[in-house]
Amino acid sequence: MKHYLIKCTKNWADECDVHFIETFDEAVYNRYMICKNVLKHWYDSYYFGTNEGWEDGEFDYLDFTPIELSDSEYRTFKKFNVHGEMILQDFFWNLHGCLADEGIIKEDDDLFEMSEEDFKRAVESYESMLNE
Repeated sequence: MKHYLIKCTKNWADECDVHFIETFDEAVYNRYMICKNVLKHWYDSYYFGTNEGWEDGEFDYLDFTPIELSDSEYRTFKKFNVHGEMILQDFFWNLHGCLADEGIIKEDDDLFEMSEEDFKRAVESYESMLNE
């Protein structure tokens, strides 16, 4: 199985750098790339502290470029528990909520249990609704 990495630093309010480091598997990668290709951007809020973060509409969850890791690289990340701010769980949680709110999927549907084709159709339906 392939594994991927998001590694990026974003400056917050000219006060500090926020480091995003997250590893994930091919299923997450494929769905993330479907979203990047279909939606292009996903602006929302992201907080990394009690009152530190990007306000609603300031943070693009699809602004990251995943890179493929070798098996050895992935094992090293896991061995040393290397990670920074992690965004994918928040992103997919928010996406699920939007798709369910619009009636594209059911509330109890799991984005990772549906086929990639069904996932892509759902994201495309959502994108079409946004552009109406």
